[in-house]
Amino acid sequence: VTLDMAILLIGSTGNGKSCFGNFLINPADDHIWQQPTFATATTNMPETDDVQEALSSIKLPDCDAGDFSFRVIDTPGLNDKDVKVDLRHMIGLIEALQKVELIHACILVVKFESKIDAQYVSTVQYYSKLLPSLFEKNVIVVMTAYSTDDRSVKIRERKCINTDEVKKNTLKVIVENGCLTYEPMLFLVDSLPYDDEERKLNLKERVTILQYINSLMPVELDSSKVAKTQYIQQSDQKTIKKYEGEITGYNERLQQTQEQYATKLQAIEE
Repeated sequence: VTLDMAILLIGSTGNGKSCFGNFLINPADDHIWQQPTFATATTNMPETDDVQEALSSIKLPDCDAGDFSFRVIDTPGLNDKDVKVDLRHMIGLIEALQKVELIHACILVVKFESKIDAQYVSTVQYYSKLLPSLFEKNVIVVMTAYSTDDRSVKIRERKCINTDEVKKNTLKVIVENGCLTYEPMLFLVDSLPYDDEERKLNLKERVTILQYINSLMPVELDSSKVAKTQYIQQSDQKTIKKYEGEITGYNERLQQTQEQYATKLQAIEE
Protein backbone atom coordinates (compact mmCIF):
# COMPACT_ATOMS: atom_id res chain seq x y z
CA VAL A 1 0.00 0.00 0.00
CA THR A 2 1.42 3.39 -1.02
CA LEU A 3 1.63 6.40 1.29
CA ASP A 4 -1.85 7.72 2.05
CA MET A 5 -3.04 10.91 0.40
CA ALA A 6 -5.01 13.51 2.33
CA ILE A 7 -8.39 14.69 1.06
CA LEU A 8 -9.93 17.66 2.86
CA LEU A 9 -13.72 18.16 2.83
CA ILE A 10 -15.00 21.72 3.33
CA GLY A 11 -18.30 23.57 2.94
CA SER A 12 -21.28 25.10 4.68
CA THR A 13 -23.30 23.30 7.34
CA GLY A 14 -25.80 20.79 5.96
CA ASN A 15 -24.32 20.25 2.51
CA GLY A 16 -23.46 16.58 2.99
CA LYS A 17 -19.72 16.58 3.72
CA SER A 18 -19.85 13.72 6.23
CA CYS A 19 -22.20 11.69 4.05
CA PHE A 20 -19.92 12.12 1.04
CA GLY A 21 -16.88 11.32 3.19
CA ASN A 22 -18.48 8.04 4.23
CA PHE A 23 -19.16 7.17 0.59
CA LEU A 24 -15.52 7.86 -0.33
CA ILE A 25 -14.19 5.74 2.53
CA ASN A 26 -16.44 2.74 2.00
CA PRO A 27 -19.49 2.78 -0.31
CA ALA A 28 -20.94 -0.47 1.03
CA ASP A 29 -24.62 -0.18 1.95
CA ASP A 30 -24.20 -1.26 5.57
CA HIS A 31 -21.47 1.37 6.02
CA ILE A 32 -23.17 4.40 4.47
CA TRP A 33 -26.60 3.60 5.90
CA GLN A 34 -26.18 1.77 9.21
CA GLN A 35 -22.61 2.15 10.50
CA PRO A 36 -21.04 5.26 8.96
CA THR A 37 -17.52 6.30 9.97
CA PHE A 38 -18.55 9.95 10.18
CA ALA A 39 -21.81 10.55 12.03
CA THR A 40 -24.43 12.18 9.84
CA ALA A 41 -27.33 14.35 10.91
CA THR A 42 -30.59 12.58 11.69
CA THR A 43 -32.39 15.83 12.52
CA ASN A 44 -32.27 19.36 11.11
CA MET A 45 -29.34 20.18 13.41
CA PRO A 46 -25.68 19.88 12.28
CA GLU A 47 -23.92 16.73 13.46
CA THR A 48 -20.18 17.29 12.89
CA ASP A 49 -18.63 19.34 15.68
CA ASP A 50 -14.95 18.40 15.38
CA VAL A 51 -12.43 17.62 12.66
CA GLN A 52 -12.41 13.86 12.03
CA GLU A 53 -10.14 11.61 9.95
CA ALA A 54 -10.40 8.13 8.49
CA LEU A 55 -8.14 5.97 6.32
CA SER A 56 -9.17 3.84 3.37
CA SER A 57 -7.70 2.33 0.21
CA ILE A 58 -8.76 1.29 -3.26
CA LYS A 59 -7.25 -0.46 -6.25
CA LEU A 60 -7.49 2.07 -9.07
CA PRO A 61 -7.75 0.99 -12.70
CA ASP A 62 -4.58 1.42 -14.79
CA CYS A 63 -2.50 2.02 -11.65
CA ASP A 64 0.59 -0.16 -11.17
CA ALA A 65 1.54 1.31 -7.79
CA GLY A 66 -0.66 -1.08 -5.83
CA ASP A 67 -3.53 0.07 -3.64
CA PHE A 68 -4.25 3.77 -3.55
CA SER A 69 -4.34 4.63 0.16
CA PHE A 70 -6.11 7.82 1.15
CA ARG A 71 -7.12 9.76 4.23
CA VAL A 72 -10.41 11.67 4.36
CA ILE A 73 -10.54 14.71 6.66
CA ASP A 74 -14.11 15.68 7.53
CA THR A 75 -14.67 19.17 8.93
CA PRO A 76 -17.50 20.98 10.74
CA GLY A 77 -19.64 23.14 8.50
CA LEU A 78 -19.13 26.87 8.17
CA ASN A 79 -21.84 29.47 8.81
CA ASP A 80 -23.32 28.03 11.97
CA LYS A 81 -26.00 30.19 13.59
CA ASP A 82 -23.64 30.88 16.48
CA VAL A 83 -20.63 32.88 15.22
CA LYS A 84 -18.55 31.76 18.21
CA VAL A 85 -19.08 28.15 17.15
CA ASP A 86 -17.81 29.02 13.64
CA LEU A 87 -14.63 30.50 15.07
CA ARG A 88 -14.06 27.48 17.34
CA HIS A 89 -14.58 25.14 14.39
CA MET A 90 -12.07 26.99 12.23
CA ILE A 91 -9.46 27.07 15.02
CA GLY A 92 -9.92 23.31 15.36
CA LEU A 93 -9.51 22.91 11.58
CA ILE A 94 -6.23 24.83 11.51
CA GLU A 95 -4.89 22.90 14.50
CA ALA A 96 -5.73 19.61 12.76
CA LEU A 97 -4.19 20.69 9.44
CA GLN A 98 -0.96 21.72 11.14
CA LYS A 99 -0.41 18.01 11.79
CA VAL A 100 -0.83 17.19 8.10
CA GLU A 101 2.22 17.80 5.94
CA LEU A 102 0.56 17.64 2.53
CA ILE A 103 -2.98 17.90 1.17
CA HIS A 104 -3.72 16.37 -2.22
CA ALA A 105 -7.19 17.77 -2.73
CA CYS A 106 -9.56 20.24 -1.14
CA ILE A 107 -13.12 19.21 -1.96
CA LEU A 108 -15.76 21.91 -1.68
CA VAL A 109 -18.98 20.00 -1.02
CA VAL A 110 -22.20 21.68 -2.14
CA LYS A 111 -25.71 20.28 -2.42
CA PHE A 112 -26.92 20.24 -6.00
CA GLU A 113 -29.95 22.45 -5.39
CA SER A 114 -28.28 24.84 -2.92
CA LYS A 115 -29.19 28.46 -3.56
CA ILE A 116 -26.32 30.75 -4.47
CA ASP A 117 -26.93 33.30 -1.73
CA ALA A 118 -24.80 35.52 0.53
CA GLN A 119 -23.93 32.58 2.80
CA TYR A 120 -22.85 30.48 -0.17
CA VAL A 121 -20.60 33.27 -1.47
CA SER A 122 -19.13 34.10 1.95
CA THR A 123 -18.24 30.43 2.48
CA VAL A 124 -16.18 30.34 -0.73
CA GLN A 125 -14.52 33.68 0.07
CA TYR A 126 -13.65 32.64 3.60
CA TYR A 127 -12.08 29.30 2.70
CA SER A 128 -10.04 30.90 -0.10
CA LYS A 129 -8.49 33.21 2.51
CA LEU A 130 -8.07 30.44 5.09
CA LEU A 131 -6.46 27.96 2.67
CA PRO A 132 -4.82 30.07 -0.07
CA SER A 133 -2.24 27.51 -1.17
CA LEU A 134 -4.93 24.85 -1.71
CA PHE A 135 -7.16 27.25 -3.62
CA GLU A 136 -4.30 28.02 -6.01
CA LYS A 137 -4.65 24.67 -7.80
CA ASN A 138 -6.13 21.78 -5.80
CA VAL A 139 -9.82 22.62 -5.33
CA ILE A 140 -12.42 20.14 -6.52
CA VAL A 141 -16.19 20.71 -6.41
CA VAL A 142 -18.53 17.86 -5.53
CA MET A 143 -22.26 18.49 -5.79
CA THR A 144 -24.11 16.04 -3.56
CA ALA A 145 -27.71 14.80 -3.39
CA TYR A 146 -27.81 14.42 -7.16
CA SER A 147 -30.17 11.49 -7.51
CA THR A 148 -30.52 9.84 -10.91
CA ASP A 149 -33.54 7.62 -10.32
CA ASP A 150 -36.52 8.12 -12.66
CA ARG A 151 -38.55 10.08 -10.11
CA SER A 152 -35.71 12.53 -9.35
CA VAL A 153 -35.01 13.06 -13.04
CA LYS A 154 -38.69 13.76 -13.74
CA ILE A 155 -38.91 16.18 -10.79
CA ARG A 156 -35.93 18.15 -12.15
CA GLU A 157 -37.61 18.20 -15.56
CA ARG A 158 -40.91 19.47 -14.12
CA LYS A 159 -39.06 22.13 -12.14
CA CYS A 160 -37.18 23.07 -15.32
CA ILE A 161 -33.84 22.57 -13.61
CA ASN A 162 -31.05 22.59 -16.15
CA THR A 163 -28.15 20.55 -14.74
CA ASP A 164 -25.58 22.11 -17.06
CA GLU A 165 -26.68 25.62 -16.06
CA VAL A 166 -26.48 24.72 -12.35
CA LYS A 167 -22.93 23.42 -12.84
CA LYS A 168 -21.96 26.48 -14.89
CA ASN A 169 -23.35 28.93 -12.29
CA THR A 170 -21.72 27.03 -9.44
CA LEU A 171 -18.28 27.10 -11.04
CA LYS A 172 -18.65 30.78 -11.96
CA VAL A 173 -19.35 31.78 -8.36
CA ILE A 174 -16.57 29.59 -6.97
CA VAL A 175 -13.99 30.85 -9.47
CA GLU A 176 -14.90 34.51 -8.94
CA ASN A 177 -15.21 34.45 -5.15
CA GLY A 178 -12.44 31.94 -4.52
CA CYS A 179 -10.07 34.05 -6.68
CA LEU A 180 -9.25 30.96 -8.73
CA THR A 181 -7.16 31.23 -11.89
CA TYR A 182 -8.56 27.93 -13.18
CA GLU A 183 -11.92 26.18 -13.45
CA PRO A 184 -12.00 23.30 -10.94
CA MET A 185 -13.24 19.85 -11.78
CA LEU A 186 -16.87 19.32 -10.78
CA PHE A 187 -18.49 15.98 -9.99
CA LEU A 188 -22.14 15.07 -9.39
CA VAL A 189 -22.70 12.45 -6.68
CA ASP A 190 -25.48 10.83 -4.70
CA SER A 191 -23.71 9.68 -1.54
CA LEU A 192 -26.67 7.49 -0.60
CA PRO A 193 -27.56 5.63 -3.80
CA TYR A 194 -30.77 3.70 -3.34
CA ASP A 195 -31.15 1.24 -6.21
CA ASP A 196 -28.65 -0.89 -8.14
CA GLU A 197 -28.50 1.42 -11.15
CA GLU A 198 -27.79 4.49 -9.01
CA ARG A 199 -25.23 2.58 -7.01
CA LYS A 200 -23.38 1.44 -10.13
CA LEU A 201 -23.30 4.99 -11.52
CA ASN A 202 -22.05 6.55 -8.29
CA LEU A 203 -19.42 3.87 -7.68
CA LYS A 204 -18.02 4.76 -11.09
CA GLU A 205 -18.01 8.47 -10.18
CA ARG A 206 -16.25 7.66 -6.89
CA VAL A 207 -13.44 5.92 -8.78
CA THR A 208 -13.20 8.85 -11.21
CA ILE A 209 -12.86 11.32 -8.32
CA LEU A 210 -10.13 9.28 -6.64
CA GLN A 211 -8.30 8.81 -9.94
CA TYR A 212 -8.31 12.54 -10.49
CA ILE A 213 -7.03 13.21 -6.95
CA ASN A 214 -4.28 10.65 -7.51
CA SER A 215 -3.12 12.71 -10.51
CA LEU A 216 -2.75 15.93 -8.50
CA MET A 217 0.49 17.18 -6.99
CA PRO A 218 0.13 17.54 -3.19
CA VAL A 219 0.23 20.99 -1.64
CA GLU A 220 2.13 22.00 1.45
CA LEU A 221 -0.13 24.12 3.62
CA ASP A 222 0.74 27.65 4.62
CA SER A 223 1.31 28.51 8.23
CA SER A 224 -2.32 29.50 8.50
CA LYS A 225 -3.95 31.90 10.87
CA VAL A 226 -7.65 31.75 11.58
CA ALA A 227 -9.43 34.52 9.75
CA LYS A 228 -12.78 35.76 10.95
CA THR A 229 -15.85 34.92 8.91
CA GLN A 230 -18.08 37.64 7.55
CA TYR A 231 -20.67 36.88 10.22
CA ILE A 232 -18.09 37.18 13.00
CA GLN A 233 -16.86 40.46 11.51
CA GLN A 234 -20.44 41.77 11.49
CA SER A 235 -20.86 40.69 15.11
CA ASP A 236 -17.60 42.45 15.99
CA GLN A 237 -18.80 45.62 14.29
CA LYS A 238 -21.97 45.57 16.40
CA THR A 239 -19.88 45.13 19.55
CA ILE A 240 -17.57 47.98 18.48
CA LYS A 241 -20.54 50.26 17.87
CA LYS A 242 -21.94 49.33 21.27
CA TYR A 243 -18.65 50.19 23.00
CA GLU A 244 -18.29 53.37 20.96
CA GLY A 245 -21.78 54.37 22.09
CA GLU A 246 -20.89 53.67 25.71
CA ILE A 247 -17.67 55.70 25.38
CA THR A 248 -19.54 58.58 23.77
CA GLY A 249 -22.12 58.50 26.54
CA TYR A 250 -19.37 58.41 29.18
CA ASN A 251 -17.59 61.38 27.60
CA GLU A 252 -20.84 63.36 27.43
CA ARG A 253 -21.59 62.66 31.09
CA LEU A 254 -18.01 63.56 32.01
CA GLN A 255 -18.30 66.85 30.16
CA GLN A 256 -21.60 67.63 31.89
CA THR A 257 -20.03 66.88 35.27
CA GLN A 258 -17.05 69.11 34.50
CA GLU A 259 -19.37 71.93 33.46
CA GLN A 260 -21.39 71.51 36.65
CA TYR A 261 -18.25 71.67 38.81
CA ALA A 262 -16.99 74.66 36.83
CA THR A 263 -20.30 76.45 37.49
CA LYS A 264 -20.14 75.65 41.21
CA LEU A 265 -16.52 76.82 41.46
CA GLN A 266 -17.39 80.04 39.70
CA ALA A 267 -20.27 80.61 42.13
CA ILE A 268 -17.99 80.02 45.14
CA GLU A 269 -15.35 82.43 43.82
CA GLU A 270 -17.97 85.11 43.29
